[in-house]
Amino acid sequence: MIKITVKLFIKILGAIIVAASIFLASFLDKPGEYFYSTIFSIIAATLFLFIDPLIEFYENRKVQKARRKNIKNHIRDFNEFLKNYTSYKAIPKDLVREIDDTNIDHQKKEKVYDWLIRNKLDKASKVEKDGIFCALLCYEIDREENLLRVDSYKKIIAGIFEKYDFLNISDESKLITQYYYNYKMGEKLNAKSDSLDYAKQIDAMTNKYDKTYNLSLKLKFEKDQIEEFRKTLAILISRGKLNIDQIEKRIREKLSKQIHNKSGKAFLIFANNYQRIPAIKNLLDSYPGVVYSYKKPHFLPESIQYLHTRIIYPPEDSQNPQRFIENKIKPLIPEDRDGNGFISILPIEGTEIYSYPTKVDNIESENVREGFETITAYKTGMSFNLVEFYIDNLQEEIKVDELLSVIPFNVFVPNIGKKPKNLIIDHYDRLKKEFGIDTLSDWGDVNGKDLKHALVDIDKGRNSDRIFEDDRWDEIATKIITSSKKHQSAIESSFK
Repeated sequence: MIKITVKLFIKILGAIIVAASIFLASFLDKPGEYFYSTIFSIIAATLFLFIDPLIEFYENRKVQKARRKNIKNHIRDFNEFLKNYTSYKAIPKDLVREIDDTNIDHQKKEKVYDWLIRNKLDKASKVEKDGIFCALLCYEIDREENLLRVDSYKKIIAGIFEKYDFLNISDESKLITQYYYNYKMGEKLNAKSDSLDYAKQIDAMTNKYDKTYNLSLKLKFEKDQIEEFRKTLAILISRGKLNIDQIEKRIREKLSKQIHNKSGKAFLIFANNYQRIPAIKNLLDSYPGVVYSYKKPHFLPESIQYLHTRIIYPPEDSQNPQRFIENKIKPLIPEDRDGNGFISILPIEGTEIYSYPTKVDNIESENVREGFETITAYKTGMSFNLVEFYIDNLQEEIKVDELLSVIPFNVFVPNIGKKPKNLIIDHYDRLKKEFGIDTLSDWGDVNGKDLKHALVDIDKGRNSDRIFEDDRWDEIATKIITSSKKHQSAIESSFK
């Protein structure tokens, strides 16, 4: 059965009008006169001249209407939260057009929420805006069943947590916690509560919305050590250092269902010169994607290697490649650059990925396993944090003692680089055995020079160039011992 689309209907209607015009003109014109035939011919030609622009205008309006309806719904939800939990006035609905003119991903309500909070809550301070955004995302998580959306919200919350000092409970962290507590109690976010137990509420909030951060607080890691702890924990889980077997199969099956239902539409972009126009570069960079370098064509024109090539994942309302070029790209090309380059789009629809081996468990190399797991992003156009899924779904709380016995001391020296970090992680069991270490804080009792010599020996024993010279390892060892003593003191005081 043929589906009659608007485009097809207009073309059929146009053909009928043309046929009827010709037929009618043949009756109206007298022999040897062509007045009506000429008039109807002009009408028919005009119709054919404007039919495609009219169809395109209609389709663009249809897409715009759907997009603005989506934005309007986000504003409605945002206003509902403002009304219930804040004293701010509702955001005007006429902001739809202003938001539509931005480059934010309108499909993701968290992007619209962020824009509204940063741009329209003028009287709120920076930390107050973060507190409102955090409480709002908690509100969304509490009523959201989609794991991928929840993960997206939690990533933003994690970023907010890591901006403030929750370990020492700074004034900023108190405000974030107060807003969360008042949201849970159904009160206005800025309502005062003199008897609030901040430590208890911080533990409850972080345990529910970012368990990794919650663990970092229980382990007494400083603000600048938390990100390193998060990355190290991911490595330990991938290497089986923590007991997660009981949830791995269940969580992977749950994720697979949601990923299977989300096939991504991608654009393979080829460009020359136009990708250097700042506005176009910013537009392309605003989408999830991959930029390809060092292309070596095989059985294809050599000139392909000189093209700018990337894959992007545009939002649902921008997945028509012709309209993407007409509405997104062409308006950004300056008149003096018109004709000075090109940009082409090859649309790709990801429906399924087929691999061998079929399971990541059958791959020995950790780096290769990591690459295997990330290819899902080519299908969905998004990534998600498996570590958080594992930790959030642990049936029993991870024991602090267990973590302290396996977390390497590289958490005390963040930003030393990937190679030295991997060297420490790879040889940590050997170092623990050599120095008789049971828990992370025990390193505070080790002589710094002895640790330096051990690290130098490991570095020298590799079958490649040294990572660091002796002096640099001495600095790292000193930093590790100093931080361990501080950590040891914090751990001991928390159990008093």
